Amino acid sequence: MEQQPQQPQASPNSVSRRKFLGGLGLTLLGGTAAVAADHCGATQPGVAIAPQYPSIPVSEPLRKLIVVGDTQRTTWPERLFLGRTQNDTERSQVLRAIADEKPDLLLHLGDMVAAGEDADDWAYFDTLSAALRQQNTPVLALLGNHDYGMWRHSKRVLQLCHNRFPNTLNRPAVRRVGGIALVLLDSNFSHIPPWIQREQQQEYRKALRHLDDDPTVRTVIVASHHPPYSNSQLGGDSRVADEFAQPFLESRKGGLYLSGHVHSYERFSQEGRVFVISGGGGGPRRAVSNGADRPFTNDQYQIGSVRPFHYLRIAVAERGLYCEVMMLKGTTFECGDQFHIGHG
Repeated sequence: MEQQPQQPQASPNSVSRRKFLGGLGLTLLGGTAAVAADHCGATQPGVAIAPQYPSIPVSEPLRKLIVVGDTQRTTWPERLFLGRTQNDTERSQVLRAIADEKPDLLLHLGDMVAAGEDADDWAYFDTLSAALRQQNTPVLALLGNHDYGMWRHSKRVLQLCHNRFPNTLNRPAVRRVGGIALVLLDSNFSHIPPWIQREQQQEYRKALRHLDDDPTVRTVIVASHHPPYSNSQLGGDSRVADEFAQPFLESRKGGLYLSGHVHSYERFSQEGRVFVISGGGGGPRRAVSNGADRPFTNDQYQIGSVRPFHYLRIAVAERGLYCEVMMLKGTTFECGDQFHIGHG
């Protein structure tokens, strides 16, 4: 019988007096600072040695790609002041189901943790992901806004993520696996110096041109944490739409654009290309508008407002990508949406 991962001894949401006062003050100020409040007294970076997740797919060509986003816990100010739920059980179910899939590659769309500066938060993530490491599942990751740190922002904070997922050091990170190419972008513009933003944009366009000209590449998947389009209250990011989505649409082989950030599932069709938001890994869920006045009417999935926790199962086949959205219904996962993307 397979041993189940033990729960961490210290909860990343334990509340000290300093955390409480800091969280209360920041919450009263409003905005995204409320999310940071839980960790203003977080563990200093570099206290524990981080496990490194393998990143080289063991299967060539790639046959099964799993995608998940936003596995962070809900901070206590979100629970206390905003009424959001913690979802520990559901988060654990998602990561357990992903491990049971035994994918050739796992792509995490960012916000692995609630506070990137908190070593305890990362230890909690490592515990939930222990089965993936035990079976040597390769993992590629994007940096989410939470991973940059909610209270402190520094290279030391980012090191907690870089040590685990070395691909996050590259902007963009380009990975070819068989006939599939993954282009991973950093959409956290407020944390990136302008000159690095310009360099990433130039390298991104160059990578798309090279992949278009590479006869061994059949389909390109682009991913950024923030979505270009969304009918949630968070909305789409116009800079992502202009700087990342538009070059993707102009490329010949771009087939699938993946994002997280919005804790829901959304799917859009734009100029024959597929855009998916997969933020159902356990973070507090967000409602999505299905009304006639919604910002983007090119959405292809309109079932429910608050949508199930989920992950994406993508089968790579001779005729393209066959995608199933595995949604949590009670204690089991069922296919809640599916779509096909032909090779370019």
